[in-house]
Amino acid sequence: MRETTYWPKLCLIQAAGANVEAVIDPLAPGLDLQPFLDLMANEKVLKVFHAARQDLEIFLKLAGSLPARCSTPRSPPWPADMAIPSPMTRLCRRC
Repeated sequence: MRETTYWPKLCLIQAAGANVEAVIDPLAPGLDLQPFLDLMANEKVLKVFHAARQDLEIFLKLAGSLPARCSTPRSPPWPADMAIPSPMTRLCRRC
């Protein structure tokens, strides 16, 4: 959410895997986000983002790095040397 701040704020995480879905409140007191950040850094797991612009800004600010191996529905997963059309998906490729 970015209505009154310069940096977007992580307010909700929606995640899904092959057999599980989760909605996570990152603002919950005492919640440790490190396991989630570790998952985002895992190069063996493809992360798919929708309209990823603010998501990528949040991860860069929160974790100090962008998620490894990410894609958006607008561009399918790509090889590392393939040209990516949009500026934000180019950020994914740098991970």
